[in-house]
Amino acid sequence: MKKKQTKKCSKVMRNLVQFSGLSCLHIAAARGNYKLVEQLVKRGANLNVRDLCGGRTALHLALETLHLNIAYFLVVSCKADTTIKNYAGCTAKDVALSIQSHSKVNSNSDSTFSTGSSQFDTDCPC
Repeated sequence: MKKKQTKKCSKVMRNLVQFSGLSCLHIAAARGNYKLVEQLVKRGANLNVRDLCGGRTALHLALETLHLNIAYFLVVSCKADTTIKNYAGCTAKDVALSIQSHSKVNSNSDSTFSTGSSQFDTDCPC
């Protein structure tokens, strides 16, 4: 009986959200914790759940915080839904395009982007 309760509890924990609606997967993706993202997905975390504040998925957050390796993993390996819109009406593709059009390649790093701020000045209010 204890094993059944533990399994049920772990299912709840992997999709648990905090007060602003961020799940463990949202937080791991936004902070760039690739290994944790992999483990949460492996254990069945909902890839396409939206946060309560902005309606963003883990994919939106990975892109916004420039964790492109996580975004790639979510899209290619996990088949995350790229058509989900946040509350501003932006899909993950819109977010990626706004980052691309407002980013400069940082000369000190071979594959990271430098925007000069954590918010993007875009036509799309992502």
